[in-house]
Amino acid sequence: MSDLLQRDKTQKNHLENDFHGRTNRMKFQADSDYKKQILHMRHDLILRVQKKLLAVYIKDIKENPSAYLQKMNQVLPGKGDLYCSSELLDVFESEKNAEFESNYSFKGVDSLIEPGIACIDGRVKYIYPLQEINTRTS
Repeated sequence: MSDLLQRDKTQKNHLENDFHGRTNRMKFQADSDYKKQILHMRHDLILRVQKKLLAVYIKDIKENPSAYLQKMNQVLPGKGDLYCSSELLDVFESEKNAEFESNYSFKGVDSLIEPGIACIDGRVKYIYPLQEINTRTS
């Protein structure tokens, strides 16, 4: 009789341990899924804010292109061929800066770069995305 009780107790303990293990895994999975969703929401929010700030920055550059070109003249290598993203084409077509044009030759739009400019100096291509350069024009 005591063998039956002992086996019944062991079986009950096994079932309880299995139950607690399953519920702990379910809690962990639910917590993990929640944290992933929060992380994705934060990432999406950061991307939306970054996109909005870039649009404001491009608008700021278009309103005052000479200040942007003066700042870029300080950042760029000595001479080279310039390409810009489609967003900045207006800046290079509308603004005529003698010092800037004497050092750099504007070649057109490079559709493969992020918003910003690229400078080719010999065999080296320098890429200057707007989001990585502190060139506030106001």
